[in-house]
Amino acid sequence: MKLFQPKSTCMYGYEVHVTNPGGMPSVKYPNGGGYCYHDFIEIEFFVEGAGIHYQNSIPWRVRSGYFYLLMPGDYHYYALDESVYFNLYNIKVDAALPASSIMESLSAYPRPYAVYLEGEEYETVLREVRYLHDYWHDRYDRGKNPVDDMTRNITERIILLLLRNLKQPERTVFASVPQEIRSIVEYVDRHYREAITSDDMARLTGLSPHYFSDYFKKHTGCAFCDYVNQVRLFRAKALLETTDLSVKEIADAAGFHSQAYFSRMFARQFSVSPREYRMGVYKL
Repeated sequence: MKLFQPKSTCMYGYEVHVTNPGGMPSVKYPNGGGYCYHDFIEIEFFVEGAGIHYQNSIPWRVRSGYFYLLMPGDYHYYALDESVYFNLYNIKVDAALPASSIMESLSAYPRPYAVYLEGEEYETVLREVRYLHDYWHDRYDRGKNPVDDMTRNITERIILLLLRNLKQPERTVFASVPQEIRSIVEYVDRHYREAITSDDMARLTGLSPHYFSDYFKKHTGCAFCDYVNQVRLFRAKALLETTDLSVKEIADAAGFHSQAYFSRMFARQFSVSPREYRMGVYKL
């Protein structure tokens, strides 16, 4: 279990206070000026702070009550307001810890799994994450294994709270995002293995092909073809880490129908070939 990273310098070096000062950072959580990728589930709950959180290339506004869950294979980074003090809970758990039935329930909702909470819902989630924090550190400080049934139960309750709020559309991050961008994100998340063109997305959203390209870049900060490639590359990276599939099979599974093109794009993104990455040349 990878839990309570004390400070993420991937947040562009801004001073960030995290409410878990005695925690255990994941050895597979890279820091730097780019996207952070991981192989575990990550839950964050913002108490104070403001900025932009990029999940899978799409920007979302960070504020008090921002509550989200990242899945293995997702990637993200922050563009934080330099002068703002941050106070947040950062919880990392092994993907196998929560019950599979709970995790499968999330698949009914589009990513990102993120909501904005206020009032009673805010206090309920804050109470649970504080409880998990205190329980985990109490066991750790007494030399006991912090990963037990109680830790699992609290973690599952937190995820169920997220699920409950995902059922309220007005609380999701999508509430402030144009419908066209929502449709594109949902479509790519579900169909990235297939051939996807900007013309297809223009038809899906009812926009002209020329206007679609400008519209997508305006709201996401990147070209549509770059966005699709990033989604596919990080899915492929997860498969390299977690399966014994060949590079060709992984290229196909991630939506690249040319192994040569996949290898070239992978090396451009991660500065190492897929085979070298699997062999451990690229150290996280």
